[in-house]
Amino acid sequence: AIEWNDMDPTLLLLTAFQEDWTFDVFLYSGKEEEINTMPLEDPFPKWFGKQDIITVDVPEHPLDGGELLLYDYVSGKEERLGLPGVVSFDTNEERLLTAQINDEEDVDYKITLQDGTLLSSWTMPAVSNYSEWVFPELSWIADTTVFMPSASKGGQLDDLGDPYQLVRVEDGHQDVLLDHIPAGILRCSPNGELCLTGYQAEKMIEPTKQNETTWLIDSE
Repeated sequence: AIEWNDMDPTLLLLTAFQEDWTFDVFLYSGKEEEINTMPLEDPFPKWFGKQDIITVDVPEHPLDGGELLLYDYVSGKEERLGLPGVVSFDTNEERLLTAQINDEEDVDYKITLQDGTLLSSWTMPAVSNYSEWVFPELSWIADTTVFMPSASKGGQLDDLGDPYQLVRVEDGHQDVLLDHIPAGILRCSPNGELCLTGYQAEKMIEPTKQNETTWLIDSE
């Protein structure tokens, strides 16, 4: 796993897995030209600002979610953010997106600042694969705008077939851009005019025109 710092491109988090799935998290500093091991128990940390790193306290039952932890790599201090039941999270510079399952078993999303200020919130159907909740990759476009796949209804992933729509969420308001997108990664340009999807980024989408093109073809 590789995680760049959005605000300082000389900082990089690297996760190396062993054959038995144990792992080490390293911090590489391009300015210092040093690489050091980080005392993190989550293999997929996220940067939150210039020097803070967010991880999740791995829950005993993945469906229950965990609590987010904030680690300052400069001081070495760690604190709990008081956000239990987080089943997925992402960051963009100094903004934090969290996902929690509500009583109706839908997903409540929130985007907040480092001081806890709420920027936007919305709800989407939840999808699981029996043992854990499933969250396809999202792409940040602006401070409170994200492109993300969303199921039209909740349920088990195997029962939904090809469930995902491409949705633009802006200040909590949802707009369906495409009724179907292929599974896999999602990478969108900063202006949101082009996105790459598919397992090998082989599909190019123009969301505003609702056009999809296969721009990479497997020679085999």
